Order: sequence, then C-alpha cells, then structure tokens
Amino acid sequence: MPGCATLRRPIVLIAPSAALIPIRIDPGLHKSPQTRLAGQHILSGCGLSEHSCVCLSSVLGSSLIQELDLSFNHITDRGLHSLCNGLAHSKVQTLRLKGCGLGEPGAQSLSSLLSSDQCEIKSLDLSDNDFGDRGVQCLSEGLSSPHCPLEALNVSLCRVSERGCMFLASALNCGVLRELDLSYNHPGQSGVQLLTALMDDPLCSLNKLSAGGCGDSRIRPGPRKYAVGLTLDPNTAHKDLSLSAQNRTATRGLNPAGPKLPEKFDFWTQVLCTQGLTGRCYWEVEFNGRSCVGVAYKRMCRKGEEFTSHYHRMRFQERPTLVVPQLYTEQVLDYKPLTCAILFAVHLV
Repeated sequence: MPGCATLRRPIVLIAPSAALIPIRIDPGLHKSPQTRLAGQHILSGCGLSEHSCVCLSSVLGSSLIQELDLSFNHITDRGLHSLCNGLAHSKVQTLRLKGCGLGEPGAQSLSSLLSSDQCEIKSLDLSDNDFGDRGVQCLSEGLSSPHCPLEALNVSLCRVSERGCMFLASALNCGVLRELDLSYNHPGQSGVQLLTALMDDPLCSLNKLSAGGCGDSRIRPGPRKYAVGLTLDPNTAHKDLSLSAQNRTATRGLNPAGPKLPEKFDFWTQVLCTQGLTGRCYWEVEFNGRSCVGVAYKRMCRKGEEFTSHYHRMRFQERPTLVVPQLYTEQVLDYKPLTCAILFAVHLV
C-alpha cells in the first residue's frame, strides 16, 4: 500500500451460483394429446418465464412427474400462480423453487395449494426468495391446514425474523412437517428457542431444525442479504499501517509501536482480513490514493520482500492493474480514475 492511501468498508457477498442453459418450452405443448411427462424433471437455471409456467401447468395434471426442479428461473409470483393450478392436480411430491423471484403473492398461491386435499407435495424448497415475515405468515396458513401433506420445508435466505418464527410455530403445532430449514435468516435467539421447543412436544412432528448462518443482515432485501462485513486483522498489519473504524479502515501512516508478532508483515505495507472466505464471492472495497487490494491464502509469506505466489491483487494507481504473481503477468484494466474515494468490486470465481 505505497503512498498516502486509505482503504475503507471491505464487504463481501457470498451467494449460490447457477449455470444458465437456454431452453424453450413450446407454447403449443398443451395442444398435443400425446404430451406426457414422467419421472424427474430438472429445469433449474433454464431461463423459464411466467409464460413457460402456463404451458407447464397445462400438462402437469396428466403427467406422472414426482420431482420438479424449477430453481433459478425468474418465474415470478404470477408464473407460480399459474403453475399451482397444475400442481394441484399433479403427482409432484418434491418441488424446488429456489431463487425464483418470489414474494408474498407467491406465498399466498402456495398456501392455497398446500391447503388443497389433492396436493401431494411432501418436500418444498423455497430458499433464496424474498418472502419475508408476511410471506411466511401466508405459508403458515397452508401449513396449518389438515390437508397439508408437507413433511420438509426449506425457507433459508427468505428474510425470516422472530415474527416469522411465531407464525411457523403456531402452524407446526398441528401439522405433519418433520424438517424445517431456517438457515441464513434472522430468527434471533427467541425464534430459534420457540421452534426448538416444538421438537420436545410429543404432539408436534418436527424433529429436524436447521438455523445456521443467521444474522441481522439476512433480512435485507435483494443481494444485500448475502453480505458479510469484513474486518482487518491488527495482528498482521505492517507497522506503517494505522487501523481505525473498528478495524474496517487502513491508512498508511506511522502506527503506534506494538508487539512484534510472527503474523505481521515486516516489509510490504500490507494487512489481512480477520475472516476467511471460501467458494465463490463478490467483494468490494472503497479506497482513495494509491492502493493494492486482493485475495490471499493465509499461508502467504509475511517476512522479507520475497514475491509470494499465494495471492492475487488489484493495484490502483493511475489505472488499476490485475497482478497474477504465479503467472508473472499484469493486465491493465479499463478504468477512468477519479479524484475522490471510489468503490471497486471484484467477482471471484
């Protein structure tokens, strides 16, 4: 981090990804009397639309499909409403609608479906949809129906708070649901305790509850619900780096003398984050001046001026440059410099 520079507000977004495969659902599908679907149909990430759901719904009633995966298609609430008309008369027992852009109206459609005495769905994956507590309230009305056959429900990353847990707990008192996944929501300690207590109730069927990765950021709408704030590790900071803003900002300048720790950088003016990252991530950092930001393995060398191969970095001077040490290459990026602090983002694959 040469020169006078400041890094601020490191943040990372960790989210599931999906490959998109173009597929066309024939608008005339419902017109063919020979059309018959059977077995398992996985159509996740296939670019299906609201109109695709209308076509698919028209053949579900005469199909033998038991498992249907429509995850990562932007079918919207209106598309789901059309789909539910066909699902009510189908043999589908496992339905996956992960990341389909659904909200409260979609939850209302699903509630009506689960209340139907013809519904056979036993496993329902609704993760990564913006239902919120009001959507969960609608779902709970369907779960409390004596006709509801659902045994496993996944509402992870659905912006559920303690209030939503209260609706679920009320519905589960009289339902047959055995498994509930509330991961990556914000149920709070009281919400988790409320649902955990149900597993000790002999009149309640619930025997498996998942609630990992929870926090208040999970109830934010859109991509921000994936956000994890990063902090800088003072034990690794070079002596010329000063950390502030609860270790979220690094500025080059004489740092008060501290203990000489083996984790500290003694030549390069660098600092590592406290939190480690895995998988695919999108991260962003605000900076001004001349700076370098990047990703590194924890085992990278901290001593001397040796150029390590255990990191990739972005160098910001007149123009940002991507540096890949192990390949000995540098790529200048297309970027118009600004005089004020700016935000720069990187998607790691």
